[in-house]
Amino acid sequence: GMSLFQRCLQATCAIVLSLTCTSAQDLWVGPGPGGRANGACRIGVDHGTYDEKWFSRESECREACRVSAACVAYEFLNVNTYTKCELHSVTITHILPKPDVVCKLKPAGLIRQGATAPAPNTAVKVPARQGGPPANLAECLRSSVKEVHLPDSHEFEQAKQCRNRRSDITVHGGSDWANPLAVVRAKSVEDVQGAVRCVAAAQVDTCARAGAHGFENDACCPGGVIIDVQDLLWFSVDHQSDVSSPL
Repeated sequence: GMSLFQRCLQATCAIVLSLTCTSAQDLWVGPGPGGRANGACRIGVDHGTYDEKWFSRESECREACRVSAACVAYEFLNVNTYTKCELHSVTITHILPKPDVVCKLKPAGLIRQGATAPAPNTAVKVPARQGGPPANLAECLRSSVKEVHLPDSHEFEQAKQCRNRRSDITVHGGSDWANPLAVVRAKSVEDVQGAVRCVAAAQVDTCARAGAHGFENDACCPGGVIIDVQDLLWFSVDHQSDVSSPL
């Protein structure tokens, strides 16, 4: 039989192996370079498909993603006493840097068959704010929508403003926190469609803005294009098809 030392050594190895496997399985990393997680989850130029949960702790958000067959990543926001959890069900391609929010991918070993596996470290490049939007984006917007405000226009500074002035956004977020590449003032469905086609071609972020008073100022769209829809006030509903259309 084995000596007491051999039995202890065997037991110790078993424990170490168990801890190593558990740690590897529970390693949640971000989609950014080197596993960076400080930012909001993004899918190409979209926010993606997700379920919102109102957990107070990140650990609760992570556990909800772990037990969900559909979840491949989670985003957790914690600003003072306000918290929000997003359980994403579609591949996350990159993060949009933001304060007080993390985006983490579900470990491959926990993703069940049929779920969409995340693609880590496949970042979509967002043009830098300096110098304004790329020429092809500016040209596309000018030719596709009725009203667009670019950094070289007199109306841009006013058009880009969001109403939330919380210090953790305006100060902690930095000077680029409310600096979009352009602001589209949509007058019709065609304006929205044209703007979306332009930002998709340029591979930049886009944000819809209505009242401009969102809690996180998401509609300020740093590094992306604001599509302002406040002029689309009236709509009709086809009750047979359940389709609504602006008037």
